[in-house]
Amino acid sequence: MVPIDFGRIWPALLYLLPVYTREGNGTEIILEQGEPLNTSFKTMTVVRQMARYFTVDLQAAHRKYAAECCRRYSLPLPLRPDFILVPVRARSAQVRDDGTRAFVVLSKIDQVVAVKGAGGKRQPVTRLIFTCGRHLDLLQHLTSVNILLTAARLIEMLALAFAARPGPTCGREDAPGGCPYRLRPVLADEDDDSRDPDNN
Repeated sequence: MVPIDFGRIWPALLYLLPVYTREGNGTEIILEQGEPLNTSFKTMTVVRQMARYFTVDLQAAHRKYAAECCRRYSLPLPLRPDFILVPVRARSAQVRDDGTRAFVVLSKIDQVVAVKGAGGKRQPVTRLIFTCGRHLDLLQHLTSVNILLTAARLIEMLALAFAARPGPTCGREDAPGGCPYRLRPVLADEDDDSRDPDNN
């Protein structure tokens, strides 16, 4: 399998989408232009790979930002202060342990709208429209998505403030995180959809 070149693709990334493949669960990597990139890795595995590239400690970040946002689940993840991944429900799981979360780049979202007549009476659909014109339909209420995006914007402000603080370095000044110390944000329990109110 060809490794994913995160250094090349992250500026054009729109979202990571969980998909079913012949081998099981995989991920589509959707960029602003061109065809999707496909990998057999689960979506959370791809997120962890990206976190390693940006030298982000996910567990430490979850503790930090969960306390600030009063959220334990579906916590937006800042891989850089200007690169926030927002977990949203993009599919229904066929098996309990199948991930349902896509991870969307906050800065690429242009509009959030409810799609009337879609999904049936029991399945709400919210559409994210991106700055490039592409879109993604979510299996969440519009209100739930807007609350999540509000939390993501708060985390973005906190991450920017954290990155601007002076202090000792703990890495190269030219590290992918864009600052001389490591930004440490995350998601925990990301794959445990059974405990997330959005999945009930």
